Amino acid sequence: MLSLSLANKEENETIPELPKLEPQPYQAGKNLKWDNKELKNHSITSKIDIDVICKKIENKSIVITSANDVANLLEVPVGQLLFILYNKKDNYRTFEIKKKNGKSRIINAPQGGLSILQEKLKPIIEYFYRPKKPAHGFIKD
Repeated sequence: MLSLSLANKEENETIPELPKLEPQPYQAGKNLKWDNKELKNHSITSKIDIDVICKKIENKSIVITSANDVANLLEVPVGQLLFILYNKKDNYRTFEIKKKNGKSRIINAPQGGLSILQEKLKPIIEYFYRPKKPAHGFIKD
């Protein structure tokens, strides 16, 4: 299991363990193969554990300082995270929808790995987001 960086290394508080997702080598006969986990759109970590982690980030018990920390938080291998963010070219699907006035609106919707990363990031963003008073649309109560 992997964990995030603790701000105070001497702290005895426990944080929820995050799953180990980095590719692992294994022997298959004479060949060395790699066990590569497939990116899933559901969280392995429970909602309660995500809340515990967010509270510790909020009170600065956990610090997010590296790509490894972000990858652990999102439950993806760091190499896959970096590939999706920097190397993958087809992260968006473009299509048009008609507006009421007859004109077209172009939509760029995330797809594949980027869409999964956004779904995994959503509960963390929702935990920290505090809407301003004038905001009304698309806000959960």
